[in-house]
Amino acid sequence: MASRTKQKKSSTTTQKPETNKCDVSGLIDPNAPYVDVLSWNLDGLGEGMRPRERAGLAMEEIFDNTKDGRALPDVLCFQEVTPSTIEVLHARLVRNGYVDVEEARIPAGREIPGSYFTKMYLRQAEGRTRRLSSFRQDYPSSMQGRDYLQADIHVPFLGMVRVATTHLESQSPNWQVREVQLQHAVNHLEQVKGSEPCLSLLVGDLNLSKADEKYLPRITRTLIDAFGHDPVPTWDAIRNVNVRRMLGLQTSGGPRCRFDRCFFRKSMEGLQLVRTSLVGIEKDAELDLHPSDHFGIRMRWEGPAGSRQEVVGSDKGQSAAPAEPDVEERRRLALRAAEARLKGEAAARSGEKDSMTPAKRKPQLKK
Repeated sequence: MASRTKQKKSSTTTQKPETNKCDVSGLIDPNAPYVDVLSWNLDGLGEGMRPRERAGLAMEEIFDNTKDGRALPDVLCFQEVTPSTIEVLHARLVRNGYVDVEEARIPAGREIPGSYFTKMYLRQAEGRTRRLSSFRQDYPSSMQGRDYLQADIHVPFLGMVRVATTHLESQSPNWQVREVQLQHAVNHLEQVKGSEPCLSLLVGDLNLSKADEKYLPRITRTLIDAFGHDPVPTWDAIRNVNVRRMLGLQTSGGPRCRFDRCFFRKSMEGLQLVRTSLVGIEKDAELDLHPSDHFGIRMRWEGPAGSRQEVVGSDKGQSAAPAEPDVEERRRLALRAAEARLKGEAAARSGEKDSMTPAKRKPQLKK
């Protein structure tokens, strides 16, 4: 899709964090190992809102972000993907070095028009990630086909990272169903067999409303809200024209909800959440639409810079491999090897010359 004119606006979080939430410094260390995750409900439903074209806008948003020097996300988690929009997403992502964590592009039973589902892609280009395992599980209590998708991945210099995405039951009256589903998701997230992930995170459209606040602290007590320092709405009738059109609003106003969340826990010392931002806040001038009625959420975690000095072993307990020498070190080693080779050749030639010279006889002493 050709590049379109957008209304530019900064989305990066700059507010000062609360000390009892999490440290989001906003300072990026180029030498630190990192993992970058994006979660976005792409609203693939409603033909009147041109979902395939908006899916293309979402891809532009993700890949255009690299123009300001930001790296591409390592993990992409999507909700409300449809059999129609997955074709747009998958083609663009595969061309840019991403792989699906599942073999089936469309989950079983979701092939019919009108179905929607969650998806997760990993960036394997440049060795950024490697899938270790993944699974999808339906929520038994769901009347809307909701489920849980989890992948354990390996990130260079950090180790194993667990990422889970979900789309919980919609509508405020279903808060009791959401409570059961969220507890189910957190239980899966925290199940550990073998080595514990250095980072575990649950992202997605959780559809949380005021009714959910009474049980939320209990279920997420071992987790950190990535946007707790700055709880900005992600489904916003004031800033998002798609929401206003869905609700039939003529003016900029209406509900503002924080449906999209990221809860995480970490076990690696020195691992910090350093950046959070919203994605898709720019309206496309030609379509006069946002990429989705939801804004995406993006997070970046960094490990200590010193951990780049050695390669972390795999989750199977393999010993750590030595770090590969940098370019200058390789040059020094090559120069030393060349010098040693030249000295050896010179010594060999000298030995050959000596062997060709007749030996002098010692004078015989008279008796």
